[in-house]
Amino acid sequence: MPAPRLRVAGLALGLGLVIAPALTGCIPSAGDIVGGLVSQGVEAGVEQLTGVDYAAGQMPSDFPGEVPLAEGEVLGGAAANVDGKSGWVVGVKTDRSSEDIRAQLTAAGFTLPAEGNAGIEGFVVAENDRYGVLVVVGESDGAQVATYTVTQK
Repeated sequence: MPAPRLRVAGLALGLGLVIAPALTGCIPSAGDIVGGLVSQGVEAGVEQLTGVDYAAGQMPSDFPGEVPLAEGEVLGGAAANVDGKSGWVVGVKTDRSSEDIRAQLTAAGFTLPAEGNAGIEGFVVAENDRYGVLVVVGESDGAQVATYTVTQK
């Protein structure tokens, strides 16, 4: 794997490990703990410690518009920049299946690599000439959540 792909893969993995648990509800909602005050502290703390800009209940302002998201409630999003390459993670509470998401991405001009979904249910990999997209669809606290990790090529 060439060095630029390693950096992009590292960015995707870092974003996923730091932010995905918060987006999928694997940790208690900060807003539920102390009505938003904790949320502001968590967001500031995550950004200060990691350089990742995280916002509960919102998509990152610079999320690429050409990457379609499943219809549903945005749970939160994060953005980071490593070595001049941007990456984003967004969690969406949705009733859309991984097949629906795969079809939505291909309709938007994304292609599926030969390895496709690697034979794993709820796992979508797609790319175009500018972005790589990984979507994991799973259940969290009784709700279905699609977690998108998008990396700039």
